[in-house]
Amino acid sequence: MNLAMGWEDYFVTIPISHAWTEVDIINETVTAWNISPRIGYLHSFENAGSIALYTGATWLKAEVDLSGTAVFDTSGSGIAEIGDVTTLDFVIRQRNRDRWNYLVGFNWELSRAWSLQAEIGFGGSRDNAIVSGTYRW
Repeated sequence: MNLAMGWEDYFVTIPISHAWTEVDIINETVTAWNISPRIGYLHSFENAGSIALYTGATWLKAEVDLSGTAVFDTSGSGIAEIGDVTTLDFVIRQRNRDRWNYLVGFNWELSRAWSLQAEIGFGGSRDNAIVSGTYRW
């Protein structure tokens, strides 16, 4: 879902997404929420389209709990009490360390058909970069 509004040359957007993924190597479903409020300014050029400059933040909540058993061959360990096979039960709780980071970016519409977009995210415990080109027919 994307909430958006604008007035004159300014705009606000709030993209909201929820994802759930089933991966065949684990028994759990991985879920994530992403909310990215942005505020920006749209500037039109006479012969070069328009550019939207924006800043904002990203809130990410991604988590999964993994559990299982690992079996190790310890027959050549030299320690008699370990035995030939050692079994280890485990639980791993994976969460993102920081939920918020900042972002800046632009979307340049070169023409009705072509546009370029770039965005960087920074701060907290994660950094990201997105670059894309779009052709509309």
